[in-house]
Amino acid sequence: MHRFKSPHTVLFSRTAVPLPPGRRSRAMLAVTALLTFAALLLSLLLVEQGHAAGVVGDGTPASCTEQALRDALSDGGDVTFNCGDAHHTIVLSDDLEITDDTTIDGGGPSQGGRITLSGGGITRVFFVDYENRLTVRNLTIADGKEPGENGAGGAIYGDGRNVLTVENCILNNHDGTAGYVERSGGAIFTGDFSTLTIADSAFLNNRGINGGAINNQLSGLTITNSRFIENEALGGGSPDVRSGWGHGGGAVYIDGASEFHDDPTRGGQVIIRGSTFRGNTTAGQGGAIFSWVYPPDEVIIEETSFLENAVRVNLQGHAALGGGLYHGNGPLYVRNTTFADNLAERQGGAVWPDGNEPSFFTNVTFSGNRAITDAETAPAGWAGPLPEGAMPPILTAPSSITTLGTREGPSSLTRRTTTGER
Repeated sequence: MHRFKSPHTVLFSRTAVPLPPGRRSRAMLAVTALLTFAALLLSLLLVEQGHAAGVVGDGTPASCTEQALRDALSDGGDVTFNCGDAHHTIVLSDDLEITDDTTIDGGGPSQGGRITLSGGGITRVFFVDYENRLTVRNLTIADGKEPGENGAGGAIYGDGRNVLTVENCILNNHDGTAGYVERSGGAIFTGDFSTLTIADSAFLNNRGINGGAINNQLSGLTITNSRFIENEALGGGSPDVRSGWGHGGGAVYIDGASEFHDDPTRGGQVIIRGSTFRGNTTAGQGGAIFSWVYPPDEVIIEETSFLENAVRVNLQGHAALGGGLYHGNGPLYVRNTTFADNLAERQGGAVWPDGNEPSFFTNVTFSGNRAITDAETAPAGWAGPLPEGAMPPILTAPSSITTLGTREGPSSLTRRTTTGER
């Protein structure tokens, strides 16, 4: 069949005929445009793959490695796990640095989820860079320990101006005793001007200098429906609690609730609600909680139990004050709460309120708390569950004290009872 042949085109020829210069230029432009489009399409595909990297694993435990986790965390955002139905543990060789706002969800219906992230006793688990947000949810975070001066926060270290949230997690067996005194906290250290929120979580068997589980510096703190069990503020890394040289806080250490600590018109809050503190120990002050705030900061504790906590006298002679709670320098409101079987080896078997700010106790039960004291050094009335001082605690009916005493026998307690609420 005859085909028309233009003077510039050869059809079905085995010999290539070069295009004129004008057409070569146009062809090169077309090829360049096509390559540019292909590169753009490839970059879009890579971005999509980057978002997909937020899932750790492909459905098998073997795919859920430390490197897979690091890859998923590299761009922040939401990170989940696809490691199969069984519980899976990822042991880290170094901490996970959070450089962008990140949410990590281990999945699973029970507290602690299906995933354990472990420091293996050699490294911290999370380091959160300045001004970043981290939410951990449905995770077990275990065995974190960071050596050196910045050894605080075996599970999470917030570098400052962070928003940290812990939901339905278990934080277990962390060691923050390598840090210096103020920046301690066995499981969590919250740097200045941050917000820390704990909900539906458990802190078990953690060790720190100040704050066996949590050290909170000039930051808002909210704890709800959580358990703090057998945490210790050892001090100086010694296995003997008496040799410690920190201030205290067997479970939680609080130094201010707001960045405006030097502004008398602006303050923050510490809110602890629906939680249990049991079997926590420290040397110094506050068997479960040490709290020192800056007016107008305030501390509110509601529907919480302080059970079998203890504050010991250490070898440096720090006074053992407040078997359950030591609080100072700001108003304290305690409601619908129980202090039972707490021990102070000096004064304030249950609570030691310090300073000239009032402490209000509404519908609070004190039972079986003890203070072991020397009659020569403790003023009358300071040995039982609550002390008398320049600003005695205000008990609002129907608060009750069922037992109190010292090693030598029952002790008296003068109370001011009011009927009003805050």
